[in-house]
Amino acid sequence: MCFLRYLILYSTLCVLAIPAWAQDDAALTRIPFTEATLTLKDGTSAAYASLKGEKGTLFIVWEASCAWAKRHQERIAALRSALEVAQVNVYLVHTPLNPALQLRMPKSNEEDPLAWIPGIDDADQVLTKQLQATRIPQFFLADATDAIIYAGALDDSPGNAEQVQSPYLIAAIDALVAGGALDVAQTRPFGCMIR
Repeated sequence: MCFLRYLILYSTLCVLAIPAWAQDDAALTRIPFTEATLTLKDGTSAAYASLKGEKGTLFIVWEASCAWAKRHQERIAALRSALEVAQVNVYLVHTPLNPALQLRMPKSNEEDPLAWIPGIDDADQVLTKQLQATRIPQFFLADATDAIIYAGALDDSPGNAEQVQSPYLIAAIDALVAGGALDVAQTRPFGCMIR
C-alpha cells in the first residue's frame, strides 16, 4: 500500500512538473508581445516592430549569474556571423532567476563575449512569462511574420561544447534562411530554473 501511494505521488509530481509549453504546442506559435514597447538595457524604449530582423528575430532568455548561461556564452558568440548573414536580429531578454531579487544586468564591456547583443530589461518577467520560458538560457527564434519556428535549448550538450551532436538552434537558423522545414522545432531547455 505504501508503494502505491509513492507511485501515485511520483506520477502526480511528474505531470505537474511538465512546463506549460510542453503541454500546449499551440501556445508557442507566435511572439506574444508584437504590440509592446520594450525597455532596452541602455534604458531606452523601442517598439517591438523596430527590433525585428529582416528574416527573423532571436530572443535568448538570459541571466548572467546563471552558471549554465555562462557555459553557453562562447557558443552564442560564435553564432554572430551566422545571424548577420541570416538577417536575424538577436536580443538577450534579461530576467531574474527569482523575481523577488533585484535584476542586476551586467554592464557591457569588451571582456563580455555577448556585449554585441542588445539587451531587453525584463526585471518583472513579463516577456519571460509571455514566452513561457522555464529555464535560463532558453532560445526563441521567430520568422519575419512573428511565427515561432524554434523554441528550446541551444544544442544537445548544455555542459560541454565539444560534445554537441545536435546543434538545434543552428539547424533552425539554416532552415529559416533556406525556407525549409525544421526536423526539430521544440526541445526541452536545460539550465537554471526560472521562478
